Amino acid sequence: MKRYIKVLKVLVVVGLIFTGCGDDKDPEEIPPIGPENPPTSVITAKISGYIWLDKNRNKVEDSQESGVKDVKVTLYSATKNSCKSKAIKFISSSSRGYYSFDKIEIEKYYCIKLSKLPKNHKAYKSKIIFKLTKDKELESIGVYEQVKHVDKSFYGNWIAIESGESLKIDKNFTSKIKSLGNNYIEITKDADKILYLRDGSNNITITGQLYDNVKHIYKIEKESQEKRLSYKAEFKKLSKKRRYKVTINDGFTKQTKEVSENGTFSFSGVHKSATIIDIQQVIDIQQVIGEEEENNLPETNVTIPVGGEGNVSIGNFTAPTKEDKYNFKTKQVINTQDKDDRYMYENRTYTGKLVFENTGRELAVGLNYEIVTDDPYVEELTHEVVLGSVEPKESVEIPFTITFRRLDKISHHVKLDFLIRDINGKEWLDNIYLDVYQTPIDVNLKTKSSSLKGYFITPEHDVVKIDTSDIKVVLPSRPNKEYFFVVSSPKKIAEETAYSLGIDVSTTEFDSFHDTSAFEPNDKEEDATHLHVGDSIRSYLHIGDTDFYTIDFVEGLSFDPPALPFN
Repeated sequence: MKRYIKVLKVLVVVGLIFTGCGDDKDPEEIPPIGPENPPTSVITAKISGYIWLDKNRNKVEDSQESGVKDVKVTLYSATKNSCKSKAIKFISSSSRGYYSFDKIEIEKYYCIKLSKLPKNHKAYKSKIIFKLTKDKELESIGVYEQVKHVDKSFYGNWIAIESGESLKIDKNFTSKIKSLGNNYIEITKDADKILYLRDGSNNITITGQLYDNVKHIYKIEKESQEKRLSYKAEFKKLSKKRRYKVTINDGFTKQTKEVSENGTFSFSGVHKSATIIDIQQVIDIQQVIGEEEENNLPETNVTIPVGGEGNVSIGNFTAPTKEDKYNFKTKQVINTQDKDDRYMYENRTYTGKLVFENTGRELAVGLNYEIVTDDPYVEELTHEVVLGSVEPKESVEIPFTITFRRLDKISHHVKLDFLIRDINGKEWLDNIYLDVYQTPIDVNLKTKSSSLKGYFITPEHDVVKIDTSDIKVVLPSRPNKEYFFVVSSPKKIAEETAYSLGIDVSTTEFDSFHDTSAFEPNDKEEDATHLHVGDSIRSYLHIGDTDFYTIDFVEGLSFDPPALPFN
């Protein structure tokens, strides 16, 4: 009997559905269930995500970095572009930094916001807006500690005295820094105190020239009466509708300036990278149309070399129009001599390669090149004939040979002009500079037992690494300039050793040496031992020791400059 009652109940319910009981509509007017009339049940999905601590502030989730716990994650309704003010749910991140929201209605926009972060911490993203269509794992959110910005005087590249490892200090650097001198610091990292030397100058002034015409200049030498051709970059007068600006980014700071009326520009306080050859800078040249609109031209995003000290020229930059499809910039000069011959000297011949890049957008057709100079200290300059087209963003190397005459001064700045012509006869002109020195000085270093780690630091803060027991370093003499020599501290007793240093003389033997306190204390830049040409000293490097020396390469020199004029 009970079974029949249940069947009757089902029949009654079904009858109510098909007869439309409780609704005034005609049964034929009720739309059927389908794509245009879905059932009223809500479809939901899961939202999950991860919050991680960026310890080194490099905006990259490194393998050793972990999650952040107890961060409040709030879910809001949203439109396509903004969060709504009313919160739907909130939750705290787990001990491993994970969070999730279950049973959230799909086909709607939502917004995630973080709050209650650890003290002095901030998230890289303030919110994430998204549309939920199915179970969704959101992109991970990095959290970093807000610290007081590092003093800009520390910006640059540094090298650890003990390990030789490189370090870059910029606005994102977080470790504690203690100054021990102008170019010598101590960094506390994970309770360890590490000593660093500055690797590269942090205060170079660079200059450049914007041009739109190449002028040909003929000069007649007085003695030979030979006609000599040189080139000059010219720039037409600027107007309000024709202005240019230059942006330079040295990897630490970004500066932008408008060029002067004659096309010149200058930047000060530029940093130099940790390399003896050159510094890589990024030059972005744009033409400004009117007051608002800016058009990027083919010269944009050019990496160029900067070397030397003080005021440094980075050459010429064309001021192209929007119609120009290709452009050029000298990238670097490669010295193909022996790697230990780091500098150029008088009365010698050197070989090298001049490298340029097509910085434009299209193929540069039928190029030919010319390298010339009107410098009286250059005896001969030749280069290989290289012809052909160059693809955009591709580089070409032009091998050359240069011979210098005898100098009548300690050093000289030689300018080389580099002319490029295409198949239509259009010309581009750039120039590069070579430093030539009169007197090379041999610095000899020898240790009694183990291999010695040390560094020669040039006046422009180029660092020459030493890791040997017997070496000769050839360095140029410069007036009123000092070189530093730093010997690193050994980590083990077995690595302690006596060493000898000879400035343009041979090192001294160790047979009778027994003074382990010689020249101590000289473990700071300000307490450095002063050496001159002709000095030969012996000292001892003990565990935990660092020895500083300055070398004056002017006092004690024996060369006789030639009479003037000589060329």
